[in-house]
Amino acid sequence: EKIETTAFHVLSTGVRISMPVSDRFQKQAGRAGFAYINLPWINDKQWHPFSLFEDPSDPSIQQMFLMKNGDWTSAVHMALSRDTTRPCWIKGPFPSPYSHASLYDNQILVASGIGITPALAAINAFKSSRRINLIWAVRDPEMLEFFLDHMYLDHDGWNLIFYTGKTPLSSAIEERSNANVRVVKGRPQLSSLIPNIIFGNESESSTFSLWEESEEQIMSVKRLDDHVMSSWGIMYCGGSKGVLSALREISINYNIDLHIDSF
Repeated sequence: EKIETTAFHVLSTGVRISMPVSDRFQKQAGRAGFAYINLPWINDKQWHPFSLFEDPSDPSIQQMFLMKNGDWTSAVHMALSRDTTRPCWIKGPFPSPYSHASLYDNQILVASGIGITPALAAINAFKSSRRINLIWAVRDPEMLEFFLDHMYLDHDGWNLIFYTGKTPLSSAIEERSNANVRVVKGRPQLSSLIPNIIFGNESESSTFSLWEESEEQIMSVKRLDDHVMSSWGIMYCGGSKGVLSALREISINYNIDLHIDSF
């Protein structure tokens, strides 16, 4: 469908696109998906897929984030010197691996970089009916600040954001940490963090370690029966081979379903 009033918000690292979509599109896009976009003023022959996420202030607006990391996205960024409104065409929406989140009462959403966008869609779709925990590794401070401003992390789970960049974070970002949102400098230790998240949700212990590797907690998770573990699912979106390898090992070791959307 064609959208005449597509809003483009320009950042130094990419472009956020906000689209007032049709009712048909909105209903189908409600549970984590992606769409193909064509910008005829860049190239009317090229269609490119991007994840969709809702505007937290207006559910009728679907959004994409175009990270400036390829020829086409760089061309879009170069063509937009400031925020503007221009037409676009979209095809979709189509389901992503994050659409499988509906199968699990307990979700661990893992994202690298711009892979956060389908996680946001899943959080918005399932936060009232599922226990959701987010692990996001990001190295771009501007992207981190942008999505902290536009996330809707008001669900009951943990939102663990790992900053892996070299540029010092502003005090405003570091002050965002609260009861359920933590901004941590460094890479996530998934081999201990994920079983600790499961232990914290499934055990009756009032004290446990989320950050430290605990043999007791790991063994407690491994002793959980198949019925309990079948309620847990891991969804990953990103391009990190290291993260993907670690998640596959965790999936095998703890008998947890893993769904992958890699790029």
